[in-house]
Formats: sequence, C-alpha cells, structure tokens
Amino acid sequence: MRGVIHNHAVQAFPANSIFKVCMKMHTLTQKLYGMKLKLLLLPLLLLKLYANAQQTTIALSYNPNQPGFNKDAFHFVLNQKLYALCTGKIPTHKPINIQGIKSGEMNSTIVSYALKDTSLAIFEDLFGHEVILIPGDTMKVTIGQLEKPKDILLPWYYSLTYSGKNKYIYSILDSIALSTTDVKSDMINPKGKTVDEFIRIAETRFRSRENYLKDYSIRHHIPLHIREMVYNEVYAAYVRDLVFLQSTLKSDDNSADITAILNPKIDYNRLKSTQFSKVVTAAHVVYQYLLVMTSPFKSTDFFNKNRFNTTYNLIQKDFNDEMRDDLLSRHMKQYITYGDHRIISPEIVARFNSDCKNPKFVSYIDSLLKTKQEKANLNFIDVMNSQITDLKGKSQPLKDVIAKKPTLIDCWASWCRPCIDEFPFSKELEKSYGNKINLIYLSFDKSTAAWLSKAKELNLQSTYHMPDNFESDFATFFKLNTIPRYILVDANGNLLNTDAPRPSDPRLKEIFDSL
Repeated sequence: MRGVIHNHAVQAFPANSIFKVCMKMHTLTQKLYGMKLKLLLLPLLLLKLYANAQQTTIALSYNPNQPGFNKDAFHFVLNQKLYALCTGKIPTHKPINIQGIKSGEMNSTIVSYALKDTSLAIFEDLFGHEVILIPGDTMKVTIGQLEKPKDILLPWYYSLTYSGKNKYIYSILDSIALSTTDVKSDMINPKGKTVDEFIRIAETRFRSRENYLKDYSIRHHIPLHIREMVYNEVYAAYVRDLVFLQSTLKSDDNSADITAILNPKIDYNRLKSTQFSKVVTAAHVVYQYLLVMTSPFKSTDFFNKNRFNTTYNLIQKDFNDEMRDDLLSRHMKQYITYGDHRIISPEIVARFNSDCKNPKFVSYIDSLLKTKQEKANLNFIDVMNSQITDLKGKSQPLKDVIAKKPTLIDCWASWCRPCIDEFPFSKELEKSYGNKINLIYLSFDKSTAAWLSKAKELNLQSTYHMPDNFESDFATFFKLNTIPRYILVDANGNLLNTDAPRPSDPRLKEIFDSL
C-alpha cells in the first residue's frame, strides 16, 4: 500500500486535553454512581494510559498531480514494526487527527499522534522509510519522485525530504540506506559464496554502516540515546546477515557448527536488552538467531520436539514482557504453521497459555492450532482448488492456470533473493521448453503491492499471488516452510514432483526431457 486517502479530517482528541476529560468523567461518575469502585477506576486508568503522551505531528507536503496521490489528505500508514506479529498484523501508530490543506501547486496533510517515548517507525512506502519519532515534535516531510542510484537497491517508491529542527535525526536511517543499502530489509546474496566470504562481506558492511553512523552523528550533533537506537538497528541487520549464513553451506559443509562460528561474533546480551527490543526487526532477528543456535548443524530435520523445547526454554529464561510474549508466540506459530503441529501437545498449549501474558496472542495461537488440526486431512484436489489472484486482480482456482501441459509451479516472494536469482534460468527454460512445459510464478508475499511491484520490475507475466501465503491450504499441504520451492504437475493436474530441482540445476532439464 502506498498511502491512504482521507476525504475529511478525523475528529481530533488532542493529548493535552485528556486530563480535563478524565477529571470530568471522574466528577460525573461520582454524581451518578457515588463511590462505586469499578466505575471510578475507568477515568483513572485512562489518565494513566495517556498521562505521559504528547502530541506529535507529521506535516506532509506533496504535489497532488504525482502518480498515486489524491487531492485530499494523502498520508502514509505509520508502522511500528517491519514484520507482522504472530497474528499476521503489523502494529501501527493510530492518528488522533488528520487534516488536509490545499495550497497552490502543493497540498499538505497534517497528521497528529499521541506518543509517549522516542521510538522508531516506518512510513509504509513499499518496504518503508524508517524514521525516529520524538514526542511533542513536529516533523516536516516533502514527498517527491525517487531517482534510484544505479549501484544501490532502495526499497521505496518515493523520496522523502525532511525539515524542522530535528531533520538530521529524522533522515539518519534514510541517509545510511543511500550510503550502504537499506538497513532493515537488504540482505546479502549467499549464492556462490563460501562461509568465510559471506562472513567477510557481512562484517565489512556492518563496519561501513557503523563508521557512517559515527561520522554522521558527530557532523550533525546527534544525541547519544538516538545514536544508540540507530546503532541497534545497524546491529540487528548484522545479526540477520550472520544467521542467514546457514543457507550458504554446501552439501559437504553439513557438519559445520554454526554456533562455533557465530557465538564469538554476536553479543547475545545486547539482543536480550530492553533497548534492543525497540528495533523494528527485533523479534524477527532474535528468533532467527535462536533457531540457528538451537540447531547449529545444517539438517533436514528442522522441526523436532527437542529443538522446540530447547528454544522455548531459552525464550522463557532470557526474555521478558512484550519481547517474551512475541517470541513465544512466533515459536508456537512456526511449529504449527511450518512444522509438525502434533508436537504442540495439550501440555505445551497449557504452558504457553500460562507463560504468554498477551491475551490476543493466546487466542490467535489457539485458533491457529484448531485450524491446522482441521486441515490435517487436506488432499491434493483441495489444494488445486485454492484461489489465486492474477496481475489484474482476478481470482481463479489454481487448477485453471494449468495449461493442458506439464506445469512447474515456482513458489517465490519479492523479498526472497535466492528465488529471484533463479529467474534468469527459468526464463531460459521457458525459451527452450515453452511449447512443452508451462511455468507459473506463484508469489507468497504478504503484501500484494510488493508482489506487483517486483513482478513489474522483473517483467514477470505468468505470475499469481497466493492470498493466504504461508497459511494457505497450498502451503499447509506441501509443508512449505522455505522458498524457493518448485512443484511439478502433469497436463492433467496430477502431482509429479513436490520438490523439483531448481531451474539452475541441470537435473530439471533431464526431468523436462523425460515428459
């Protein structure tokens, strides 16, 4: 989603009036109900909730004639995290007031939020501009067309120019992205790299970002607490790169102990800290690190009971509060959705219900497990009836795109670098076997916009989107927990191969030749 169009302002409820509202509620409650405790607690709870909140304003200026804009109060959704919670929803900052202003060639939108603490957030512009929000401050932003550098991959549709007294704080993460690639989303391509090469690239990139942050902070007088907040973002990207190391191992490296390689390089105490929990990718990065640490050897037996228990116990021992609840919920979802849900026994469910203090997470995991149990008897016919969406937004059953000839289903996503690296080989196969074999590219992106953008960029024609992505019947039936994945069906829609070789593998041509 590029932004949201509002045709009128939302009714304002400024933070500085909340105290007066609460006191009036308190007085009214006394008059109507005397001293009844439960009703008296309501205004006090509201007062406690908003007592430290300050009104934070973002003023957006833009040319309404630019593609994707509207003349009435355009603004970006403001996400608190990059990755969704276990519930599949990305937490957002909710506006308390939105006002559109027309002025000559440029329009403005004034958006207000109630904010307690200095925090990181993401303007939802493709993968997003990451910014720092300061309570009580006013951030001015001019939106323009993005001119992409030739040698840097940027995850945005638009360029944002910041102004105001803290403009260098707002723009610090965009500046790092323009200098060294985006911190929160860009990943190292592991293809063809040895373990030593991969580590060297990760460490070089980390040091480059670290030095850039140091120089930028000195040059623009960035406060120490802001600098530390951004450093944690940079460090999270470094950890994410290193845990991705496991996928670089070749078949003859299966005995390599990733723990022995990574432990000296990663500061686990930093990952456990309260400050690190504010990172926009914190829970995702920490959980991926824990998975590697509890399964240090590359193995096909990724999901097993011992590993589940080891990881669960680590989370319970080393993390607290919101981070603990998030990690425990991710862990439960990982095994329910991608692994063998039978590992999640009634005893484990009871323990999770006691350990996790977030009732929304508990309810979601309970619902997810029940749904998984109901889908245990899925068959291939059910899967082929799954609804998929084409580039024009039209939905149709998967079986309808099987073009009366053998079809290779390429399971991919816009964020999956190994998937995209295979596309040149896929296109060569299309040229050589197009009259005999049909290739379709089935996206498992959570964001439809990300899929459409990447499909356009790569000029993919036979591409479709699986709306429920990794929670779909398709993913459940094929136990789709990693991509890329290639599934081959015959001309009649019968299953031939659930895990075919990659297009870059000569064995796939041999299979095609035999059909």
